[in-house]
Amino acid sequence: MNIDQQKLNIFYDDMCGICDKFIKFIIYLINPNILVFYSLQNAIQDEKLRKEYELNLSSLVVITQNKKLIKSKAIFYLLKQTKFEYLIKFIEFIVPLCLSDQIYDFIAKHRNKICKIKKR
Repeated sequence: MNIDQQKLNIFYDDMCGICDKFIKFIIYLINPNILVFYSLQNAIQDEKLRKEYELNLSSLVVITQNKKLIKSKAIFYLLKQTKFEYLIKFIEFIVPLCLSDQIYDFIAKHRNKICKIKKR
């Protein structure tokens, strides 16, 4: 699996309803030509990729220009690529990363209760 460093490489759990809806929202807001999507289920099976980027199924991961962003940092990064850039920067400034990651972890832990698992 080649990672194109010029694009936004997004690894997400394609079985998660919340992740799926967020990705559809991102596709709506960002030029889809610069986005490359990977299923975490497939990427985790790729030993080289898993070791190189330390992937796990409970985190959204964005890889671009040799930067790896996970959890809320990945979400903020993606949303800053939209017309909401300044609003997101303001929210990021107000909410400390440790708190936004705790919120992310809580939602990730309870995502099956919040939103149904997607059927393939």
